[in-house]
Amino acid sequence: MYDSSDYDGAVKVPANPLFSYDTCDMSPDDFLALCEGQHPTPERTHYQTAPLTSPQFVQLLRSQLRGWRGLKSLFPWEVTGRLNPSIWVGGLGTITQTHYDVYDNVLTNLCGRKRVRVFAPDDVESLCMFPDADPRSRKSQIPHDEIPNLKEPLLDVVISHGDGVFIPAFYPHHCEVVEDEVCKSLSISVNVFSSSGIGEAASELLGSVGVSDRVTEERGFEAAVLERLGAGAVIDLRQNVLDRYEQLLKRNLELPKSDDLLKNFQHEPGLGAGIEDQVDALVGLLEVAPHGGAIADIIGMHMLELVAVKRAGGSRDLEVVIRNL
Repeated sequence: MYDSSDYDGAVKVPANPLFSYDTCDMSPDDFLALCEGQHPTPERTHYQTAPLTSPQFVQLLRSQLRGWRGLKSLFPWEVTGRLNPSIWVGGLGTITQTHYDVYDNVLTNLCGRKRVRVFAPDDVESLCMFPDADPRSRKSQIPHDEIPNLKEPLLDVVISHGDGVFIPAFYPHHCEVVEDEVCKSLSISVNVFSSSGIGEAASELLGSVGVSDRVTEERGFEAAVLERLGAGAVIDLRQNVLDRYEQLLKRNLELPKSDDLLKNFQHEPGLGAGIEDQVDALVGLLEVAPHGGAIADIIGMHMLELVAVKRAGGSRDLEVVIRNL
């Protein structure tokens, strides 16, 4: 979701904040001017994110933020990939669509104000996420204000300059730039992901499931794993995943072109331990975690989709995947 490995310096300009982005090349000063002049209820928003070490953002920080060099002492700059500190810049009304991460996350605001709403993992079933086979996975397909049956957030806070918020893995959250007396409509934030024990254990389990022949050879394989995991009823979890794919069909959207959709799941199998042992280790973590049962359901839905795509032979045909759910 936050993979910036192909970042080329272009600024993301969402044509539709849920489904697509246009990109354009511009200087940091021009981009900031667009953000600062953005209407409170824009038809198009201006938004950029990339690793904090990107040359484009070094130039932006140098021109806009005093003491920006001090940030270097706070982060392990040799860290790469998804755990690399990232910067987020946007104008008034710019949102980060409701989503959850599989890493623990600390978001700190450097300039402007941002409203952050954090929800319990129990709410994931209401969000109609994009499927894992889609690059927008773990983001809601529904505009935040239209999500049905969404409960009150666990946390609803506006963070200002120097404020930070901790967002645990698997907790859905929504961010929106709001007006600020000092920075007006501009918001600049930095976030750092850190490994989540549950996230790592779940990723290893899903990686092992993805390469296991048991998926195609054992009838009821996924039901047995879900029962051992302590997840909810298979029929309910399967229906939730089915709803995600049917929502794509309803909007005439397609999965990305790929020779093998299984490559989109990007889970590394656990080493040594068998699937049952991996499930038991994960259960041990879930039992002591707040909302552990709901997180088990989330992991179960990830697994059900992975099994369906594997049984569909990596096909990007939505109806073929649906038939294997």
